Amino acid sequence: MTNSLTILGCAANRQISGLDNNVTSGYLLKVGERLVLFDCGGGVTGAFLRYGFDFTKVSEIFISHTHPDHVTDLPLFVQSIYLTKRKDRLGLYLPEDFTEPFDRYMRALYMFPETFPFEFTVEGYHGAITHEGEGYTIRTIPNSHLSRFVERVDKFGGDNKLLCHSFLIEVAAGQSSTGPTKAFYSADLASFEEIRPYLDGCAYVLVDSTHVDADRILDYMKDADIGTMIFTHLGDENEIARLREKIARSGLDRVLLAEPGMTLEL
Repeated sequence: MTNSLTILGCAANRQISGLDNNVTSGYLLKVGERLVLFDCGGGVTGAFLRYGFDFTKVSEIFISHTHPDHVTDLPLFVQSIYLTKRKDRLGLYLPEDFTEPFDRYMRALYMFPETFPFEFTVEGYHGAITHEGEGYTIRTIPNSHLSRFVERVDKFGGDNKLLCHSFLIEVAAGQSSTGPTKAFYSADLASFEEIRPYLDGCAYVLVDSTHVDADRILDYMKDADIGTMIFTHLGDENEIARLREKIARSGLDRVLLAEPGMTLEL
C-alpha cells in the first residue's frame, strides 16, 4: 500500500474511553515514503511505534486546535524525532495563537530547537490556507468549535483566539494507487454544516462524533457523493453502543466507526 491514512488514536477522552486502545486524536497520512501527522493527542507517540512507523519519515505535523486530547503528546513526539538524529527538515503547523506558548513550553522541557540536528520550522496558521507538499495538498478549513469558550477567555484572560481547523487532504493523481484522491478529517466541530461544502468526492470522511448530530450525518449519507464516512472522536462504552445501533438501523454500509490502527487506502 503506497498511500494511506492510518488512525493512530480516536478516543475523545483517555479516562472514559469505550475503546480497548484509549489513544486520543492522531491520524497519519502516508504518501510514498513521507509521513504527515494530523493532531498528536495522548498516546499517539506509542501508537506510532506500535504500528511500525519510522520517525525519520515524518516531514510535517499539523495541529487542529489546542485541546489536550489533540496536542498532549506533541513534545514527546518531537523529542522522539530528535532522538533519531535525522537531518531532514521537520515542519510543525500550529494555530497561530499557540506558537509562542509552545516554544516556551519546549524550552521549559529542556528541548531547544537550536540544538536539533535538523531544520525545525514552526509556522502559525489561521483561517483557510493551502499547503503544497510532495505529492499532496492540505487545505485548512476553519470551524467554530471553540467559539463556546469566548466568555471564559473574556472573563479569565489569555491570548486564545479560539482557532480550530478541519483538513481537506488531496493526494496528487500521480501518487494515488487506486484512484480516489481526497480525504477529510474534521477534527472537533460545532456544526456538521460547516464542513459539508468540502466533502463531495472524498474517498473518506473522518468526522467528529462527540459534538455533532449523528442522525443528521446518517441522513446526509443516504445521497452523499463520498465513499465512506467514519465516526471518530469516540466516547464511552454507552455512547459507542448507541452510535453503533444508529448505524445499524440506518442500513448504510458506507458508515463505520473508527478503530485504532485502521488503515485507509488512498
